[in-house]
Amino acid sequence: MFSTRFAPFKIVFLLASIVLASLVVAAEPKTKAGRIEVGDLAEYTSGMGPMVGEVISAPDASNYYLLLVPTEEQVPINGTKLRLIQRAGAAKAPFNPGDVVDVRGNGNMVHRASVVKVNGGGCQVKAQGMVGWGECKKLRVVQQGTKPQGAAQADTE
Repeated sequence: MFSTRFAPFKIVFLLASIVLASLVVAAEPKTKAGRIEVGDLAEYTSGMGPMVGEVISAPDASNYYLLLVPTEEQVPINGTKLRLIQRAGAAKAPFNPGDVVDVRGNGNMVHRASVVKVNGGGCQVKAQGMVGWGECKKLRVVQQGTKPQGAAQADTE
């Protein structure tokens, strides 16, 4: 019924398929909790050092993700070079865009900055022409900004 002269080729083909499948799975960026997804904060190393961005697209066929970096540029980064900082949907920090905060810099210098964006426990702040992501818990509120429109409506109900 079946020819035995093709049996060695079937075995080689099967083994090659298994090896190829394991390489594809290994190339996928994984964390302890799984894959990097849209909305996560991820870090990569650029020519200027570590850079944190928000993942704005799932990987394409060549495993490149699009990251929105603090300068509002969309940067394609290979998934193997990404490190997960925070999952999307993490508990939101008690900050709003527009809040004025104090940020400790190098040498314990304190810089006045404003919150641009909040993603869970991560805050994007802008100070003296520089913008970047940091942990919200390390910030101290100096002045409350305006509440987002949805929060103002929730307070009145």
